[in-house]
Amino acid sequence: MAANVLRLPHCPQTSPLLISHSLLQMADVVWEAGMTSIANELIALAHSAFDRAPDLTTS
Repeated sequence: MAANVLRLPHCPQTSPLLISHSLLQMADVVWEAGMTSIANELIALAHSAFDRAPDLTTS
């Protein structure tokens, strides 16, 4: 796989850890491109994947 390709989760049952990891990878690429404010938003969103994990579970 090429180094500049990001794979994002696409399954509704994807774990918060995988989503967070993907968002952090994207934040790294965006930061390197010089868009630090967007990268900071992606980092905050990655952290919220863990904060919201109990809310997303189904019975």
